[in-house]
Amino acid sequence: MAKQRSWLPAIGLALYGCFWATASVAGWFADRPFYYLIRGNWINDLSQSSTRWLPPTETLMTGAALVFLLLGAYESILPLSGAARTLRACATAATRLDELTRRAPAVEDPIAPRMLSGSGELRVEGVGFRYAADQPWVLRDAELCLPAGESVALTGPSGAGKSTLAELLVRFQDPERGRVTIDGIDTRELTQRLLRGAVALCAQDSHVFNTSVRENLLLARREADDGQIARALAAVELDRWAAELPHGLDTIVGQDGELLSGGQRTRIALARALLAPARFLILDEPTAHLDAPLAARVMENLLAVCEDRGLLVITHDAASLEGFDRALRLEHGSIERRRAALPAALA
Repeated sequence: MAKQRSWLPAIGLALYGCFWATASVAGWFADRPFYYLIRGNWINDLSQSSTRWLPPTETLMTGAALVFLLLGAYESILPLSGAARTLRACATAATRLDELTRRAPAVEDPIAPRMLSGSGELRVEGVGFRYAADQPWVLRDAELCLPAGESVALTGPSGAGKSTLAELLVRFQDPERGRVTIDGIDTRELTQRLLRGAVALCAQDSHVFNTSVRENLLLARREADDGQIARALAAVELDRWAAELPHGLDTIVGQDGELLSGGQRTRIALARALLAPARFLILDEPTAHLDAPLAARVMENLLAVCEDRGLLVITHDAASLEGFDRALRLEHGSIERRRAALPAALA
């Protein structure tokens, strides 16, 4: 290392000499008119002037100015290639945004919306749904009743339509047949804001935003205090983890929660749903990415904190059905009742 450092003064001196040589030559050219340079006599004059050790001060200053002018011009155009790439990327993104804004929404608010009574059931009545007219039915005459204060588990094979049913309950889609009601009112007669204030969905792919833990949770309820946040985190077994974060609840979680594990992302979204002041909670695979002991504790906590709400839990884990008031199975488009404590081997 010391040997390498001994060369630094020599390298610096060489660069210094190159700079002044360039400045001298550029200054000498600056004192000659253009036609003089073309004529060709400048070669002899240059060879004669090379015997001088230093150029005049005016010449030196002019040459230095030319050198810095060239460097400045180069630096000014250097970012243009990157700007062109950014412009192309922005144009592509703008095209996608334009397509999204022009796309017709899947559902629309009614012209004369109705209000909720604040008491009643969430029901699915003879619902049939398919994503397109030429595609098979996902749901056929599906029936479901979820009273407030009751917990229901919904199982079924992958692709059976469980997540589709959850989307219908919060009106991300409208059924082609039948209807979904809350307090006896068809959800198509309610504004989306009012409905989703009464029915909260924690989807399997719920998004975690590039902000702090606190801000991610307050999306569900802006007025929530630290005590409410702490209880929500404790219900999903994240209270100790949050206390050990370098900045506590103000720790940034990264883009799409990239600084979190899969289980932590899932439980932050779950805690956010628990903070929502909704009467009904729809939880799609709330224990995904969790090991069996942790999943069992989280499920037990959920049943305890949601005892005054209507709770629908969509799960593949048939071993976690114990403790629910009812257990249902969705298969071939219809919903059937099953025993709550069915062994996992028979799921």
